[in-house]
Amino acid sequence: MALVQIDNYKTYLVDVLDTTGLLVKSGVGATVDGVALVAGMMVLCTNETNLSDNGIYIVRAGAWDRTYPKEEGRPNVYIEQGLTHQFEWWHAHEEDWSTGDSTWEKS
Repeated sequence: MALVQIDNYKTYLVDVLDTTGLLVKSGVGATVDGVALVAGMMVLCTNETNLSDNGIYIVRAGAWDRTYPKEEGRPNVYIEQGLTHQFEWWHAHEEDWSTGDSTWEKS
Protein backbone atom coordinates (compact mmCIF):
# COMPACT_ATOMS: atom_id res chain seq x y z
CA MET A 1 0.00 0.00 0.00
CA ALA A 2 1.44 3.32 -1.01
CA LEU A 3 1.75 5.73 1.89
CA VAL A 4 2.61 9.37 1.34
CA GLN A 5 2.78 12.32 3.71
CA ILE A 6 0.82 15.38 2.57
CA ASP A 7 0.71 18.42 4.87
CA ASN A 8 1.48 16.19 7.90
CA TYR A 9 -1.42 13.83 7.07
CA LYS A 10 -0.75 10.18 6.29
CA THR A 11 -2.47 9.37 3.02
CA TYR A 12 -2.95 6.02 1.31
CA LEU A 13 -3.11 5.86 -2.47
CA VAL A 14 -5.56 3.31 -3.88
CA ASP A 15 -6.35 2.63 -7.51
CA VAL A 16 -10.15 2.68 -7.52
CA LEU A 17 -13.27 3.05 -5.34
CA ASP A 18 -16.27 0.70 -5.29
CA THR A 19 -19.47 2.10 -3.75
CA THR A 20 -21.90 -0.54 -5.09
CA GLY A 21 -21.53 -3.08 -2.28
CA LEU A 22 -21.92 -5.78 -4.94
CA LEU A 23 -18.30 -6.42 -5.83
CA VAL A 24 -17.11 -10.05 -5.67
CA LYS A 25 -13.69 -9.85 -4.07
CA SER A 26 -11.91 -12.55 -6.00
CA GLY A 27 -10.25 -12.79 -9.39
CA VAL A 28 -9.20 -10.21 -11.93
CA GLY A 29 -11.02 -8.66 -14.88
CA ALA A 30 -13.97 -7.04 -13.13
CA THR A 31 -14.61 -3.41 -14.00
CA VAL A 32 -15.02 -0.90 -11.18
CA ASP A 33 -15.87 2.72 -11.96
CA GLY A 34 -14.75 2.14 -15.56
CA VAL A 35 -11.38 0.61 -14.60
CA ALA A 36 -10.55 -3.02 -15.47
CA LEU A 37 -8.97 -4.60 -12.41
CA VAL A 38 -5.65 -6.42 -12.65
CA ALA A 39 -3.66 -8.22 -9.98
CA GLY A 40 -1.94 -5.90 -7.54
CA MET A 41 -4.43 -3.03 -7.81
CA MET A 42 -5.95 -1.67 -4.62
CA VAL A 43 -9.69 -1.13 -4.21
CA LEU A 44 -11.45 0.80 -1.44
CA CYS A 45 -14.88 -0.76 -0.79
CA THR A 46 -17.20 1.59 1.08
CA ASN A 47 -20.79 0.33 0.86
CA GLU A 48 -20.71 -3.33 1.88
CA THR A 49 -23.76 -4.92 3.50
CA ASN A 50 -21.60 -5.94 6.46
CA LEU A 51 -19.73 -2.84 7.59
CA SER A 52 -16.82 -5.02 8.70
CA ASP A 53 -16.24 -5.81 5.00
CA ASN A 54 -15.62 -2.15 4.14
CA GLY A 55 -11.98 -1.27 3.63
CA ILE A 56 -9.00 -1.63 1.32
CA TYR A 57 -8.41 -4.79 -0.71
CA ILE A 58 -5.57 -5.92 -2.98
CA VAL A 59 -6.78 -7.56 -6.20
CA ARG A 60 -5.49 -11.12 -6.67
CA ALA A 61 -6.15 -13.90 -9.21
CA GLY A 62 -7.85 -15.85 -6.40
CA ALA A 63 -9.38 -14.39 -3.24
CA TRP A 64 -8.42 -10.76 -2.66
CA ASP A 65 -6.29 -9.78 0.32
CA ARG A 66 -7.65 -7.35 2.89
CA THR A 67 -5.06 -4.82 3.98
CA TYR A 68 -4.92 -2.55 7.01
CA PRO A 69 -2.70 0.49 7.43
CA LYS A 70 -0.42 0.15 10.46
CA GLU A 71 -0.89 3.73 11.62
CA GLU A 72 -3.53 4.52 14.23
CA GLY A 73 -6.30 7.01 13.63
CA ARG A 74 -8.57 7.53 10.69
CA PRO A 75 -6.79 7.02 7.39
CA ASN A 76 -7.11 9.39 4.47
CA VAL A 77 -7.42 7.63 1.12
CA TYR A 78 -6.83 9.18 -2.30
CA ILE A 79 -8.48 7.54 -5.32
CA GLU A 80 -6.15 7.59 -8.35
CA GLN A 81 -8.42 6.22 -11.12
CA GLY A 82 -12.07 5.95 -12.17
CA LEU A 83 -14.70 7.63 -14.29
CA THR A 84 -16.65 8.98 -11.31
CA HIS A 85 -14.35 8.90 -8.29
CA GLN A 86 -10.90 9.71 -9.70
CA PHE A 87 -9.00 12.30 -7.62
CA GLU A 88 -11.41 12.03 -4.67
CA TRP A 89 -10.39 11.94 -1.00
CA TRP A 90 -12.12 9.54 1.42
CA HIS A 91 -11.70 8.84 5.12
CA ALA A 92 -12.95 6.33 7.69
CA HIS A 93 -15.10 7.52 10.58
CA GLU A 94 -13.68 5.19 13.20
CA GLU A 95 -10.40 5.80 15.00
CA ASP A 96 -9.53 2.11 14.95
CA TRP A 97 -11.37 1.18 11.77
CA SER A 98 -9.28 -1.93 11.12
CA THR A 99 -10.73 -4.00 13.95
CA GLY A 100 -14.46 -3.51 13.53
CA ASP A 101 -17.28 -2.06 11.50
CA SER A 102 -16.25 0.93 9.45
CA THR A 103 -18.07 3.58 7.50
CA TRP A 104 -16.34 5.77 4.96
CA GLU A 105 -17.22 9.15 3.51
CA LYS A 106 -15.91 11.47 0.87
CA SER A 107 -13.76 14.19 2.39
